[in-house]
Amino acid sequence: MKPLPWIIGFVIPWCLTWGQWTTTGNVVHSNNEIGINTSTVTGGYFDLHTTYGSFYFTNYSTTGLRINLDSGTGNDSRSIIDFRHGGAAWATIYTAYNTSNNSSDLILRSFGSEADIYFMPDSVTRMAIDAGTGNVGIGTTSPGQELDLRRDQDGETTIRVTNNSSGPSVASALSLATLDTGFNLNLYTENTPGNLSGYPLSKTVLLRSWAGRPADRMVLGNGGSAPIHFITGDIGRMTIAANGNVGIGLDTPQNKLEVDGVVRAKEIIVESNWADFVFEENYELMPLEEVEDFILTEKRLPGVRSATEIQAEGASVGETQAMLLQKVEELTLYVVELNKKNEALVGRINELEASREN
Repeated sequence: MKPLPWIIGFVIPWCLTWGQWTTTGNVVHSNNEIGINTSTVTGGYFDLHTTYGSFYFTNYSTTGLRINLDSGTGNDSRSIIDFRHGGAAWATIYTAYNTSNNSSDLILRSFGSEADIYFMPDSVTRMAIDAGTGNVGIGTTSPGQELDLRRDQDGETTIRVTNNSSGPSVASALSLATLDTGFNLNLYTENTPGNLSGYPLSKTVLLRSWAGRPADRMVLGNGGSAPIHFITGDIGRMTIAANGNVGIGLDTPQNKLEVDGVVRAKEIIVESNWADFVFEENYELMPLEEVEDFILTEKRLPGVRSATEIQAEGASVGETQAMLLQKVEELTLYVVELNKKNEALVGRINELEASREN
């Protein structure tokens, strides 16, 4: 029965005071709210006040969480949250506030050359920053380049640069640059009135190089043995094969330039062997009688390819031009020879007429 007076004397007064602020040193509590170093609790269940300093939620300040309020130096002030292990910070989130320009930076920091940073929505690593290299990986935890994008499933891995404005001069660009010359290459689309070298720019995709260096050039390349295709209207228009052959209107060109269609030009320059050998002294003309026999038999001139061959294999412009010139030169020699015979006949006739008159 002795504990009863103790219960009446202690528990009842404590219950009567519950619901009112009770101060013990710098700690107050009421209605499940606790304040430390403050006489009132505002806006929450836990209110901790200090001018600046650190608060530890750790195992003897070695493992756990530290909140540090630092007035900084000069105009800078910082609020820091440390995640600690073994008495040292392993990762830190803090803000750096500058009162001179009323700005604040949010900084996420890890410690150690292997202390990578991961972003894991829904418990899946979507982005990683490698602590040793600074490389950023999206879709990979081991980025091999400054920015490494990967996809481990079917579909496209895409970087989208979009300008949602509907104004008359809208462009979206992906620019590659070096420090010494500025932008070297722009890949961009634009919806700008005007033209570039006579071509309208409206809704045009351009790949261009940046001028300013003696060896400036624009290079469009493809690795391995894969060709480069140029497509408009979902139809292949031109192909550059891995061996350098170019096809217009076909995908597998077998020559340096193949065109499936009509080619129209103001001038074509062909470099080929020429037929001046016809005028060499040792060149033997086929007798006209043999030429006649060949024509009657083959239905073509000697040295000229047949229509069947041309239809099957095509004709070389340079070879054809040289062959036609050869025939013209041969014809010229025949004419010269006939002219000599004609002059001889005319002389003979003149002699006969003169002798008759005498």
